[in-house]
Amino acid sequence: MKKLLCALTLLVLACALVTSCLGESPALSQIGEAFWEVGPYTSLEEDFVDEYFAQTNDNWGGGCSAISAVIEGRRLVGRNMDLNISNKCAYVVRTQVPGKYETLGLAYTFRSVSPDEEELKVSGLGETFEKILPFMCDDVLNSEGLHIEINMRHGEQDQEGNDLFGVEHTNPDAAQRVYVFTLGQYIALNCRNLTEAREYLAREVDVYSQKNYWNYAYILTDGEGNSALLEFGNGTYYWTEPGEDGIIAQTNFYINEECRAREAILTGLGRYDALLEGIQTVTTKADLFALMKKVQFSSYYLPYQECKENHFDPRSEVIGEENDLGLDLTYEFVMDPENEELISYALTAQAEYLLSLTRQEKQDANYYWESTFTEIVDPAERVIEVRLFEDDTRLYRITFEGVEEIAEIQ
Repeated sequence: MKKLLCALTLLVLACALVTSCLGESPALSQIGEAFWEVGPYTSLEEDFVDEYFAQTNDNWGGGCSAISAVIEGRRLVGRNMDLNISNKCAYVVRTQVPGKYETLGLAYTFRSVSPDEEELKVSGLGETFEKILPFMCDDVLNSEGLHIEINMRHGEQDQEGNDLFGVEHTNPDAAQRVYVFTLGQYIALNCRNLTEAREYLAREVDVYSQKNYWNYAYILTDGEGNSALLEFGNGTYYWTEPGEDGIIAQTNFYINEECRAREAILTGLGRYDALLEGIQTVTTKADLFALMKKVQFSSYYLPYQECKENHFDPRSEVIGEENDLGLDLTYEFVMDPENEELISYALTAQAEYLLSLTRQEKQDANYYWESTFTEIVDPAERVIEVRLFEDDTRLYRITFEGVEEIAEIQ
């Protein structure tokens, strides 16, 4: 009997030791119908993540819009996810890694390893997705107020099939090799502000992209009110500073002139123009929400396939003014301030319709809203506010203290 008890005791201790070594899976909880919250991660498997992205093109191309500007005396970031379909889930991802800055990220993922709603409820995140999720965030904010948001750039080839914009080594002597899409989390973990992010990029990491696929660009904004655009292309990276008005914006074409001169597909010209035009009359956070919603809606009204074929932009050079869908006219109507009341009515009606659908019905109708959000980020306050497309009277206020659902925009 004593031998059996000893054996059982040793087995329990062994199990405890193994569990301790393996660590616990990060907590997973649902937030309304919009998000799942994951974390906090207390350790990150960087080697696994680097190996995963080095061997796969399991990425996504986000047709999105972002702008950073000083409003009411503080710098805010407006950001859309302009796609209108996803059968995957959205995540609030938290990290608390010893020796690093605490981070929270938002991931809106289409990747093949991402579980859909039912898979998530039955099986959880899955081992691979759990490991790479912290590095798949489209937005990351750290406890010092440094915010990093990401937009895609096209991967293009010349007539001989050579990649035009791929990045293989930005700093070959650096110890840490980092895939370009994962860079946001690395910066948030290790950098206090924009100055440190510049130094980190120059000294600590060697950034690469997948050949002949998407490249990515970041707007970085810190809690001290500094902001800049970081783009990767032509084998290197470029910083673009805000203009004299303090504004920096991006959609999906290169802002850097050297890269743009080689670019064949200029995606997002209309949305970019709308951001720069609309920001001139923005005086409050509510105004910025309204502007981002208009920009989003100007592409969202398109059925998904048309949206995809037309690069998420009714005023893109890809379409031009001769397009028989009348996209330019629709765009102008949406953006005209005189039509705001009618547009608001249309959006409310559409919201009521979409909210009445089941998830499967949304997916079948190509309006599966997990990917379609508007965000306003206040880096100085360490706050991300997210509004769903279907119901713009409610939003989620995400901070390091938790997630709060607010009844109306204030």
